[in-house]
Amino acid sequence: MLVVRRIPRRARAFTRRRTGSSRATRARANGAGAKNTFEFTLAPETPPLDAYGGERPSQLICPGQFAQHSDELAARWPADPATLPADKRGAAREELSWAIRDLEEVAKFMVDGAVPEAAFTSDAGLALYRAQPGRFRRMRLEARIEAYRRLVAALGGTGRPATMNAFERVLAEPGSLAARKELLAEWKRKGDRRASVLEKQLLLFEAEKAGGDVEPQRRAVNVELIRDGKALAGELAGLVQDFKFQRGLVAEIKLSGADFVARAAKLFTLAPIQHVTITLPLPSVTAFFEVPQLAKLTSLNMPLLGAAFGDAGAIALAGCAHAKGLKWISLNQDELTLVGVESLAASTYLADVAFLGLDGNPVDPTPVSQEVMEGRYAGARPVLAEQLEKKFGPRRWLQVPENPEDWPPHREALAIT
Repeated sequence: MLVVRRIPRRARAFTRRRTGSSRATRARANGAGAKNTFEFTLAPETPPLDAYGGERPSQLICPGQFAQHSDELAARWPADPATLPADKRGAAREELSWAIRDLEEVAKFMVDGAVPEAAFTSDAGLALYRAQPGRFRRMRLEARIEAYRRLVAALGGTGRPATMNAFERVLAEPGSLAARKELLAEWKRKGDRRASVLEKQLLLFEAEKAGGDVEPQRRAVNVELIRDGKALAGELAGLVQDFKFQRGLVAEIKLSGADFVARAAKLFTLAPIQHVTITLPLPSVTAFFEVPQLAKLTSLNMPLLGAAFGDAGAIALAGCAHAKGLKWISLNQDELTLVGVESLAASTYLADVAFLGLDGNPVDPTPVSQEVMEGRYAGARPVLAEQLEKKFGPRRWLQVPENPEDWPPHREALAIT
């Protein structure tokens, strides 16, 4: 649905070329020389200034035209940001940001993981679809968006495009406390009700670091979240089985593997999600580990999946480039044998994992913490952990814990950058 609004500078030329041929317009001519009248339907929501429209797909511009415009913008810049001179980096960052927004508009047309042919209402867009139908499927589209986002991040240092607002910065830098404080200041200026929990949890975080009694603060936050948490989570609350706030925003979610594959593209635009717990049903492990949004996670909790995961899941995880940012993984009771465990130990993508829990599997090399005296702990590891390191090299998740009193490490402690 078209939204009539001020159009961002970089998008003006594109929209001027496209808006005249829409099925959402109605022309009326009353004879030679008469003026045409165009009637537009306004969407109920007001989108951000740095976006094309709201949540619904456009009725003026077809997905093929958005894809073509994205290609035009991206083609202007080299794939290696290091080759760009400093005075060109800002322009490249902004245009690539709009290339991303173009593809996000394409995603709004998707039905069951792909854009249907009927959505293409322009000759050029339909020709592009028929020549390259695969690029309009969810996996391909999300992979291209992620590739452009990495370029934007490389060009901007922090990954923040010139036009990025405070919430978008938090999405791009979910572990940054500075980004959340910037968002808090913006929400307080606007009188946004979400500022209350954000402020309370940030203050609680600081108090916990300083030590002392924080129970009164924690209780106050919990009371507010019990009362208002679902409303504050908004649309996300209806897309997951469970969710949890960390540092003032939803950071943890729980849902089935099938729903994660289907909804990841949407979920990660709604909250700075860093922790995910997966339940059954699970699609093919190959499809699960192809989801680009896995790259945004600090922790991945996949327990009790049994044969649905098994060694095939471990092998798929070991070969998943999107998993290289993970710091904490649990695969408890997933029927992993030595074949699966060795694939995990051999993986270069999992080199930075601090904890990999394998409790309840036929093979389990996970280090443990043991209380040797009251209040005193010591770390230990199975012989298999030592054997795996001799075969595949040092792995953090196979080593004796340096701080056994805090083992296993808390997921949230690993999420802050």
